[in-house]
Amino acid sequence: YASEEKSVYLLTGKVETVSFDLVKISGYLTITTTPSNAAVYCNGRSIAKSNVELDEGSYTLTLRAFGYEDLTDTAVITRNKTTYVTKTMQKTPFYLRSFSSNNEAFNPNIKGKHSSVKLTWYVTAPEKGNVVITNEHGSRIASWDVTFTTWEQYIEWDGKINDKAVADRSEEHTSE
Repeated sequence: YASEEKSVYLLTGKVETVSFDLVKISGYLTITTTPSNAAVYCNGRSIAKSNVELDEGSYTLTLRAFGYEDLTDTAVITRNKTTYVTKTMQKTPFYLRSFSSNNEAFNPNIKGKHSSVKLTWYVTAPEKGNVVITNEHGSRIASWDVTFTTWEQYIEWDGKINDKAVADRSEEHTSE
């Protein structure tokens, strides 16, 4: 807040009330990004892109958009002024960052948490692909065509195709 001073002269035995109207020291931030759908984070907090009022000072900006490298920069906000930031993000190539399963093995013929599997993956950019499940002999038992539209996606599979168990009732399926 802006400093303010007032002189007050007091007489003995008198009570005086002194009021101050505090004025916030702030400026504004307006960001233009390419791509235009980039999410903007200021010191880790999601913010809008235009006329964001911030206290005077230095801020770390992070821009994120699926299919683009994260971009980090600094913006300095000055009292009663608008800081304009224009940034162009660089496209990132497609690659699979991680792939995981919530169960190592499951049996579709039982009820409960071990009767299905959730396969989750994290990718860097838009692409199309195929998720394939094979048995221990390498035979394909299920597959899905996938369009990667965001960083993290998943498939939940109950181990059945057309409501029938994929393998013999005594077998457990392993997700690969």
